[in-house]
Amino acid sequence: MKLKFDANQQFQKDAINAVLDIFEGQGKNGYAHVASSHDLLGIYPNQLTLEHETIRQNVRKIQERQDINSHESVPEMDFSIEMETGTGKTYVYLRTILELNRKYNFKKFIILVPSVAIREGVIKTLNITKDHFRTLYDNIPYRFYEYISRNLSQVKAFAQSSNVEIMVMTMGAFNKDANILYSSRDQMQGEQPISFIQKTNPILILDEPQNMEGEATQEKLKNFSSLLRLRYSATHKNLYNLVHQLAPYDAYQLGLVKKIEVYSVVDTDDDEEPRAFINLIGVTSAKTTFRAKAEVLVKDSKNNLKKKVIAIKQNDDLAQKTNNSIYDGYIVDEMTADAPDYGLVSSIKFKNGIEVKRGEDVGRDKKDIMRAQIRNTIERHIEKRQELKKKGIKTLSLFFIDRVDNYIKEDGLVMSYNTCKSNLEKIMV
Repeated sequence: MKLKFDANQQFQKDAINAVLDIFEGQGKNGYAHVASSHDLLGIYPNQLTLEHETIRQNVRKIQERQDINSHESVPEMDFSIEMETGTGKTYVYLRTILELNRKYNFKKFIILVPSVAIREGVIKTLNITKDHFRTLYDNIPYRFYEYISRNLSQVKAFAQSSNVEIMVMTMGAFNKDANILYSSRDQMQGEQPISFIQKTNPILILDEPQNMEGEATQEKLKNFSSLLRLRYSATHKNLYNLVHQLAPYDAYQLGLVKKIEVYSVVDTDDDEEPRAFINLIGVTSAKTTFRAKAEVLVKDSKNNLKKKVIAIKQNDDLAQKTNNSIYDGYIVDEMTADAPDYGLVSSIKFKNGIEVKRGEDVGRDKKDIMRAQIRNTIERHIEKRQELKKKGIKTLSLFFIDRVDNYIKEDGLVMSYNTCKSNLEKIMV
């Protein structure tokens, strides 16, 4: 079986054109070698001829065209592209690479990903789109590969090639191989391997950049001496010069993603009164304070309970903010923001001594809720299977976990195979 790709999806072309329009006025420069030492090393770099003020004006036009509120931030050569999961983000940025080459003759690209799994997915997509892209771009010569630091000839070829080069790299590999990258090598004319990369002024494609926001990681990104950085994600932590936005609602309205059925479970005591429920979404740090977002149970004017995401700051009283007495004593005492480089996650500590971390929650018996969710999922799976089998449609039900540590640690919730089998047999009865 061979996959076929549709090159005329307008929502994908819009995302591609948004990036191309950043450099309107650049023109297609000839690739003469740059001066001095670059000539000696035979490096073909990316070259930008536009003034930064022209780029800023181009970005404003793009934002006005798409009705995007201005999201300008330092550094100025970072650009965010927001695309909902399942809308072809990887395909879009791979095709954007080839469009940037065709229109502006940019040649050196590094796709930076946060994990090995995502790296393998990108390499797979590059492989299955080869014929599609070569047909679409008149057999343009381009080469792609996984970054392997010990293969110094690969780094040298990346710099010295006059064709399009696409290097796929995990941030972990870049960090791990620092000793190799920053050591002078005879086979590289006494130069450090990193200098070959730097002198190309590569364009960085950051896949899931919210996983690269730590201060130490941001400093390491500077070592690439990149011409610019294109940030692709459905869930950006920070938006730098947002030039395209395909939000979940827009994706659903366009029929790009399907409606998902969600079943909510609220834990209760014997008297059926809900317990204090807090699901911490995250904490961000401003100049002088911290602010958080959390999902809580809010009472409306008719005393009906409803889950709602609210903003929280220091000394906030949740009982007052939610009009809900079950939060008596939940007054914000301390807040901590994410610090991934130090292994810290967002957290809130209340004056009653209760602490909740991002990705966790309080006010629910996890095991009881998991049982209810599993039972409900199996029942719905059987119903859907009976309904769709006659149409030749296979039913698939998925379980998503909140945090891996909650299931693999000794005090986690992981169950043995025999326990799971026994529980399923009881449910089926």
